[in-house]
Amino acid sequence: MKEKKQYSSWGGIRYILQSICAEDKRLLLYLLIRIPSLVLLPLCTIFLPKLVIDEVVNQQSIAHILATVGSLTVAMMVLNVLLEQTQAQITARSNQYYTRIRAKVSAKMVDTDYINIESHEGQVKREKAIMRNYSGDNVGVEMIANSAVNVAANLLGFFTYSSILFTLNPLILLLLIAITAVNYIFLKYMNRYEMKNLQERAEFERQMNYVHDNINLQSGKDIRLYHMKEWLDARFRVGLEGRNKLIHAFVKRLFAGSFLEKTLMLLRDGIVYFYLIYLVLNARIAVSDFVLYFGAVSGFSTWISQLLKEFHNIERSGMFAAHTKEYLDMPDFSNRGAGAALPDYSENPLSIEFRDVEFTYPGAKEPAIRNFNLKIRPGEKLAVVGVNGAGKTTLVKLLCGLYAPQKGEVRINGVPSTAFNRDEYYTLFSSAFQDVNLLPITIGEDVSMTMDGAFDRERVWRCLETAGLKERVERMKDGLDTHMGKELYPDAVELSGGEKQKLVFARALYRDAPILVLDEPTAALDPIAENRMYLQYHRVSEHKTSLFISHRLSSTKFCDRIILVGNGTILEMGTHEELLALNGKYSEMFRVQSQYYQDDFEMEGAVEYGE
Repeated sequence: MKEKKQYSSWGGIRYILQSICAEDKRLLLYLLIRIPSLVLLPLCTIFLPKLVIDEVVNQQSIAHILATVGSLTVAMMVLNVLLEQTQAQITARSNQYYTRIRAKVSAKMVDTDYINIESHEGQVKREKAIMRNYSGDNVGVEMIANSAVNVAANLLGFFTYSSILFTLNPLILLLLIAITAVNYIFLKYMNRYEMKNLQERAEFERQMNYVHDNINLQSGKDIRLYHMKEWLDARFRVGLEGRNKLIHAFVKRLFAGSFLEKTLMLLRDGIVYFYLIYLVLNARIAVSDFVLYFGAVSGFSTWISQLLKEFHNIERSGMFAAHTKEYLDMPDFSNRGAGAALPDYSENPLSIEFRDVEFTYPGAKEPAIRNFNLKIRPGEKLAVVGVNGAGKTTLVKLLCGLYAPQKGEVRINGVPSTAFNRDEYYTLFSSAFQDVNLLPITIGEDVSMTMDGAFDRERVWRCLETAGLKERVERMKDGLDTHMGKELYPDAVELSGGEKQKLVFARALYRDAPILVLDEPTAALDPIAENRMYLQYHRVSEHKTSLFISHRLSSTKFCDRIILVGNGTILEMGTHEELLALNGKYSEMFRVQSQYYQDDFEMEGAVEYGE
């Protein structure tokens, strides 16, 4: 209940308006100027004919009448100019503010704790934060400032015109308010329905975006060769049909609400206009007063209709703002403030310890890692093996600070990982993962992770040479300045899977951090290239503490120690020879793999590690 209240539509509106007050005082000034101007202009319009009729009836001079009309006309011209200028400024500054909000959302996406973007809950919140409105214009985070002005102006107009109509007959005013209240109750129902509708729609949007995001150059070959088009089309249609069904249901209710509003308006205005005609025909009010009240009724109808409409719009906009705030408020548990000093690794490698670590994925019933204890000695090369789902990659993410243990600690040189500043802690790791993600930048920028070409070019070439990619890059027209990512650059180069993994290895070499983490780094390489890569890993990991994950057990021979994990814990531990002699699960897996990779093992055996 508390969370629902915190992220209500009005909470979202309050968040946006408070942000505007803090960030853009001039926008706030334009908003305040516009409110009375919106009321004064139509007020002048309904008083002008009354004043003219009164002056004619009272036989005022032509000069006096022209002076009255001229004064009001000039005032109306000034108000019109003021409204146009303030609207232009509000629109421009609201768009600028909205851009800043979107920048905050984007910054959250790339900076929030990794678990927030990986979890289903985090993905749904993100989808709702970036979702746009489907049911018309004038709704959205960027429209809240304008809607707030309109609500305030309509409220001011409502009370101003109510005071005029009260002098006519209090019962007429009560009738108008009662009919309006019925309409408002229905609009409140519509707001609640739309929020529920949007919540359900976000799940279908997520499914559609998954398909859209995976139809790219990288997946293009698999989609064609394995006839995945039908499956992707079917999955997209499920999301599209589900979303459209919800949108159509909402539009139907929107139409019903519009029909009810117009019917009530017709009933309301018909009763009041009939009453005014009755009064003037029976000489109960003067002609000039009839004109004034007639304009006041029409104006009151406009004010109250617009008030309900703007209340409806600002509530809907507030819903989008609430979703944005909910995403921005997702808690980050990693240390962003001052942390413990990073350990000195200039002379001695670092030690790593997992102490009673447990981690459960959001929504999972069983822990992925449970009661996990492991000490990795300074400079040790540790291999982690096991079947899929054993918890190997989870261990890597816990070590690198992408996940935080829910129980226990990960320690570096005896200091808990959570004691370090998160971004400083990241600098302790050079990592190479099997899921390669190359940004649309140049090869030199990708290796150095330095933008705008400000990197050590000689160092990049050395890293590419060690990774076995130098010759390939030298043959490229622009060398290190060659772009990747054909989505942005037509002349970009497309690297093979193995070349991408070599590039990631070069990136890890360039960083030269004290802890080397390798998660299936050779999955896309052929056996010869893989063997050469292992030799380079062995060489560059000297004086570094290394964690190496692989499915191919023969590739773990260069490691000092091997652990076999299963069900989130250590099943076996020792050297390659010790685990074979143990004749346990590792030995069984090795024998099974040997049947398929015997040629690979003989090739690897022809080369001694460490040369």
